Amino acid sequence: MATGPNRHWRLLNEGKGAMAKQKFKQKENGKAGEEDRDSLVLRMLFDMRELLVEVHGKCLEHDQRFTEARKSIEDWKETTASGVGFAAHANIRSRTLEKEIADLKDRIDRIERTH
Repeated sequence: MATGPNRHWRLLNEGKGAMAKQKFKQKENGKAGEEDRDSLVLRMLFDMRELLVEVHGKCLEHDQRFTEARKSIEDWKETTASGVGFAAHANIRSRTLEKEIADLKDRIDRIERTH
């Protein structure tokens, strides 16, 4: 059984072809009774139900893919935030150490000048 949008068009076109053939046969036989119209409507309803089941399956598949994509994006956001946080913390720590080293050098210079 074919899948995708082409299948939908094929089913719709087959349905139109089947309806046209059925109407032609009815005219040929000289009967176009209620029974024939009911069977035509039922065939169309069954075709529509088949299409809806297929579309519903695709929607469920897409929902699952979107859920997976959302989880992946959330994981990426968390990883990025952690990475940036670690880098920012390391940068602040580095600046603090540089400042402490500069203060110690100044103190050593003052002590050396006084002696």
